[in-house]
Amino acid sequence: MRALTMDTVRRAAPLPACLRQARDWLRRHPEWWVLALCAAAWLCLLQRSDGVGFTAICRGGFNWRDLGWIPAPDGGLPLMTAAMMLPLAAGPARYAAFHSLWRRRRRAIAVFLCGYLGLWLAAAWLLDAASALWLSAVNNLSLSLAGAALAAAAWQQGPDKAAALAACHRGRALAPSGWAADRDCLLYGLQNGAACLRSCWLLMLLPGAGGHGLAVMLGVTALATTERYRRPAAAVSTAALLGLALWLAIAA
Repeated sequence: MRALTMDTVRRAAPLPACLRQARDWLRRHPEWWVLALCAAAWLCLLQRSDGVGFTAICRGGFNWRDLGWIPAPDGGLPLMTAAMMLPLAAGPARYAAFHSLWRRRRRAIAVFLCGYLGLWLAAAWLLDAASALWLSAVNNLSLSLAGAALAAAAWQQGPDKAAALAACHRGRALAPSGWAADRDCLLYGLQNGAACLRSCWLLMLLPGAGGHGLAVMLGVTALATTERYRRPAAAVSTAALLGLALWLAIAA
């Protein structure tokens, strides 16, 4: 009886303030593990330097025509897709969690990611192939990246870009339970992934056109994430891309 009483007292004892704050934050942000997966993907990319990885791609005197095909770092296109797209998926994943039953929150996010990342992974192979052909034709890393940046800057100013970015924030009614809930979360992932692809497809050509350099990948991810959640004026992102293109053209 004494042991039972002490155990009851321990359970009733209040948590320290820092633990309560951490618990409350995790409850308010059920998408935390999406960001954790993103961080893990970036760490894996940072560690991959064998073969045709960051080190080999970025070293001086590398001739792209010797390859005939410009691979993702160490063949890690799925890893690149996760690292660059999961920050954009965090907001919609949170929407899916909050519009689902409490007990289904993690499942809702997981099913949403299946649709979102599945669509982006299929598109990533095509975008990587297109940027590889462009880089192989130009055969100059700086000029290739400058051309892709100019194309992305032009797209930023168009009405289709604004419409696609608005569609990225569009929600969807989700069934509360059963297979219908999984279906709706999957369709929501596909819907949001399609809008995201329309909005960012030219931006996502930059990493391939830049030889999968880590700095380019980080810059594109930061620009796309800022654009998604902070919504700066299109002129800001356009100016950043034009500045990059000008700097690269001068450096070439």
